Amino acid sequence: MTNPLLDLPGAVAGDGADAAVAAHYGSFNLEQRALENGEGFVDLSHRDVVRIEGPDRLTWLHSLTTQHLEALAPGVTLPGLVLDPQGHVEHAFVGSDEGPSSATLAAWIGASPHSERMRMVPNTPEVQRWIGAADLLVCASDVESLPKSVLEAMAWEKPVLATAVFGLAETIEHGVNGWLCEAGDLGALAAGLDLAFGSDAETRQRIGAAARELVLSRHDLGAYAARIGGLLDAATG
Repeated sequence: MTNPLLDLPGAVAGDGADAAVAAHYGSFNLEQRALENGEGFVDLSHRDVVRIEGPDRLTWLHSLTTQHLEALAPGVTLPGLVLDPQGHVEHAFVGSDEGPSSATLAAWIGASPHSERMRMVPNTPEVQRWIGAADLLVCASDVESLPKSVLEAMAWEKPVLATAVFGLAETIEHGVNGWLCEAGDLGALAAGLDLAFGSDAETRQRIGAAARELVLSRHDLGAYAARIGGLLDAATG
């Protein structure tokens, strides 16, 4: 199967082991600047991925590689080397730890008949890229106060489907600035997804705009300061 990224304008195939992917897309300087700005990409789909599981995964890797991995935090990415007994480089790698719960989720996705349509993304500080690419943000927590991820999505006019618990139910008005479903009810969550994805573009745009308006009026830093100032004036007046 031909790599579809090789069909992009200006794509030039790599050599040798990298022949399956594009070495560049016609402009080294522009692509380098895009990568430095976090706006470019490098196709590494021909590289192998090795998943190591178990409670001793980090200490085991720490003993085999040149990188200090014992205290690696979830989502942090580090480069490392595997050396032979003479100190020569045998393998170079980039690794990260997803945490114990991620391995369970990855196993479930791998066994799902829809695994080709699902993707696990490591922890990243660049959440705006993923929220921007999404059609809907789903918060299916059984217990939740008011997560920042929901407010961020609403501020970016991204429709949200969330469980009707605590602060979420106080923030989202069903059908007005988002959608709500009952917590712990898989059928209700499925119905909420059908409702959200079954809505037309005009409805999603209206709900996204109403969500942003609410965040700016109630959760903006200036609005917080004004409300606190009003409370202080009332208490001391």
